[in-house]
Order: sequence, then C-alpha cells, then structure tokens
Amino acid sequence: MEQASLIDDFEPAPNQAPAPNNGNGRPAGARNRKHRALEAAARSRALPLLSKVITAAENGDMTAAKIIFDRIWPKPRTAPIQCELPKTETPADVRAAMLEVIQRVSRGELTADDGASLVAMMRDVLDAHSVKVLAADDDDAANIGDVREIFAKRLGRIIEARALPADDDDD
Repeated sequence: MEQASLIDDFEPAPNQAPAPNNGNGRPAGARNRKHRALEAAARSRALPLLSKVITAAENGDMTAAKIIFDRIWPKPRTAPIQCELPKTETPADVRAAMLEVIQRVSRGELTADDGASLVAMMRDVLDAHSVKVLAADDDDAANIGDVREIFAKRLGRIIEARALPADDDDD
C-alpha cells in the first residue's frame, strides 16, 4: 500500500493569507488577550484615576504630587554645568584649571559630581596633549630611507636631553 503525501495538508489554501512571521509564533508587537484586556480596562479608567491623583496632590499628598511632577518634568540625564574656567591652551594651564575646580568643590561652589565631570574632561585634554606626532625634520626629510633610523635618532635625542640636567647637578 502506498502512502499518501502529507504536503497537501500543510500548504495554505489559495485564498488564505500566509502566516505572519513565516509561521514562527506571534508577529512583532502583537499582545495576548490578557494584556489587551488589562490595557482596555486601564484606558477606560485612566481619566477618573488621573483626576483623583490631581485632587490628592492639590490636597497635599506629596506622593501624588511626585507622580505628577515626575511625568511632567522628568529629571534630565545630565544637566549642563555652568562654570567659568581659565584659558587652557597648554598642559600647564589645564593642570592649573583642574586644581581650581578641585578648590571650588572644596569651597562648595561646585558639587562633587560636577567637579568630577570637569576634572575627567580636563584629564582627557591632558591625554590628548601627551600624544605627540613624529614629524620629519628637515635633516630627516632628506634621508627618509628607514623609519627605524629616524625613530632611533629621535629617541636618542630625547634620552640625551633628559640626561643632561642630571649630569649638570653632579658637577
């Protein structure tokens, strides 16, 4: 006895729309019956409930007032910091400005969080100043044959420059 094909049973009828999500569960954004019923009940009672919360807030209920104000004026994620800072063109200027911010925090002119944010930004500026670009000098530009030689020559100059003040102190 030959088996009948089961494929015909699973193919949609010609007038039937294909299943949403390719037959893989509920479509995106769809809600179950319980959730739709709760949402409908909440919508039908929202205005009377809102008027009760407003009345309670008007009568001095601070929890009700907090509910209302949190919805009307939510707390900003970060508030702008208003603070006069000196010019910070050099790393020394940035360090001086960092000390000034710390002094303002200790005097209570700035909050600790605001001071920490400003100092962190200034630290980023200092990090940016510490990054140096190896640019070719005029004497190096003629002999760019090997980058390692240029790097070794510059590194030698830096080591010699740092070693000179220490040698002068011994004399």
